[in-house]
Amino acid sequence: FFPHVWQMPYRRKTPRVLLVDDDVNVRHLLRRFFSGLGLHVIEADNPFAALGRIADGPFELAVSDINMPERTGVWLLEELRSREPELPVVVMTAGELQSSGLRALFGLDVRVVRKPFELGEMETVVRELIPHLLEEPLPALSSAPALDSLPGTDHPYLYASTVDGEMLWNTG
Repeated sequence: FFPHVWQMPYRRKTPRVLLVDDDVNVRHLLRRFFSGLGLHVIEADNPFAALGRIADGPFELAVSDINMPERTGVWLLEELRSREPELPVVVMTAGELQSSGLRALFGLDVRVVRKPFELGEMETVVRELIPHLLEEPLPALSSAPALDSLPGTDHPYLYASTVDGEMLWNTG
């Protein structure tokens, strides 16, 4: 008899996303959201910390706010491009930033999401950039239960904003 050989099922390495935002509430929301898509999230609260986290890579996606203290997300994007030229990037902004200009400077795998945004919009953008790395689609966010409540309240939120530095919540 031959010894029974147990084959371990192949387990794909969990795709990793570098998430950079100075707003802890936005990071909390997006960490939960990306985890729900099957991504492992590494957070940084500023561009300098993000560059330090690059050593924790490799990453399959970077998501960064544009307006942050000390250095902007555009500066971070330049640094990421010099170190990881093929890394897909989503930049978030509440200001006026032209997608076409960023793509011309940094490549076609850069997407802009305007704050406030709905998580469904972020999911669409991420699925366009890294469709082969994500788990099955989430149910429609409009019918899904809220991801969490704002700290200190019982109001569920479904999308992110920089208005007054807090999350907006679904009151419906």
